[in-house]
Parts: sequence; structure tokens; C-alpha cells
Amino acid sequence: LIEAHWIVSNIALIATRSTLGADHPIRRVLRVFQYNTGIVNYQSTLFLSVENGFLHRCTGLTYEALGTGFKIFAENFKCETFPDFVASKGLDKDSCIPLVTDGIPVWNVLKKFFISYVNYFYQDDSEVLSDLELVAFWQCINMRGNFGSPWSYGLPNLGNCLLYTSDAADE
Repeated sequence: LIEAHWIVSNIALIATRSTLGADHPIRRVLRVFQYNTGIVNYQSTLFLSVENGFLHRCTGLTYEALGTGFKIFAENFKCETFPDFVASKGLDKDSCIPLVTDGIPVWNVLKKFFISYVNYFYQDDSEVLSDLELVAFWQCINMRGNFGSPWSYGLPNLGNCLLYTSDAADE
């Protein structure tokens, strides 16, 4: 809940809506992944995170301790690729759990799609870095929505993280 909704999808939605114009190619491609994100996240705060709400009642924690747990999780969240996440759990490509057997092939398909999509609009790093909306989007995500968080995600420099060759999609 915290990682998928309150951190990853929430920050992506905030960055998309606050920095990318309605017709920006990155906003257009993210639209399908962000469908109803705002309302789902808002509803989860109303029903799951409140004192004596569902999530609080499912734990043996006081509400204060639950809040401390949320804070610790948010402070320690690490932005990483899916393969790095799987490896950090001590799993390898031969693990027979769905997270690996299904997750890695889905990751590879999505990675190949996004590389092709980005290549269509950006030919090299100079084009990426000259797109001021995209630079602002990346910065907004890295700074957790630009709301004054003392923690950044530590994303790589924008010009160093995009892949422009189809060979990279096969890795």
C-alpha cells in the first residue's frame, strides 16, 4: 500500500500533472498507468490509514506506532528497477515464484516498449535535456513531489538513464 500507492503512483501522478503539458508524449504514455490513481489513493487514505480504520485494526499497533511505521518506510524507500528489487530479495531468474516467473518477463516487455516509445520522440540525450517539461518531471519525482521532503529518491541524472538502442531492451 505505502510503496505502490502512496509513494510510487502518487508521486508519478503529481509529477505528471504538475510538470507535463496535456499533450506531452510522456504524459500521454503514462495516462493508461495512472487511470484513477488520484481517487484510489485518496480513498485509501480515508478508509485505510485513519485511526481505527481497516489497516490500523489489522495490526497490533497503536495508531502512533502505525504512523511511525509509515514514516520509517517512507524514509527508507529505495527507488530501483524491478530486476534490482528482485535481486535485493535474494531471488534469481530461476526462482519459481510468480514475482520472478511472471514479473521479469512483464518487466522486459514493458522496458522494450518504453525504449521504443522514447526513441520515437527523443533521438539522444541533448533532446531529452532540452525538454524542460521532462527535466521538471524528473526533478519532481526525484524530490518526492516537490513538497519539501528532506529525502530525494536519488534517481540517476536524466540524460544518463534513458536508453536509445533496441539492443538495450533485450538485456
